[in-house]
Amino acid sequence: MSSWTEIAALFDPVEGAIIATSLRAGGVRVVEPDIHIHSVRPDMRLAFGGYRIWVHTNDLEQAREIAGTWHRSSPEPV
Repeated sequence: MSSWTEIAALFDPVEGAIIATSLRAGGVRVVEPDIHIHSVRPDMRLAFGGYRIWVHTNDLEQAREIAGTWHRSSPEPV
């Protein structure tokens, strides 16, 4: 029986897609259970618990290593 673990719940689905793509590129099995509902109801992101990313428990350590290198770069406030 396979088991999945949530490693992220983000508000921004674009950020979630970038992280999920990075994980997949690193060979991690990824599930994005909210990918379609956020397309249909973007106004309900927060109510749905954010854009969740799940990884297979066998890939958890590798996923944390890859996801830990992600740093959102935003400009400094003026």
